[in-house]
Amino acid sequence: MADKNSFLLRIITPERLFYENQVDMVEFNTTEGEIGVLPGHVPLTVIVKPGIIDITEPDGDKVAALHA
Repeated sequence: MADKNSFLLRIITPERLFYENQVDMVEFNTTEGEIGVLPGHVPLTVIVKPGIIDITEPDGDKVAALHA
């Protein structure tokens, strides 16, 4: 269930839906540097770089690798 302290994160690849869940925060690398997104963040479009995606869920953290 969504609340104001979380948001729905979807990570979609050309092949499939990789991840979908309510999260508290997500951090990843862009061409401009590392970015962290919290609930209520303004909509944005960025170019992502290969690296680690840190996902903070209400029940704990997950880590994923982003490949080019």
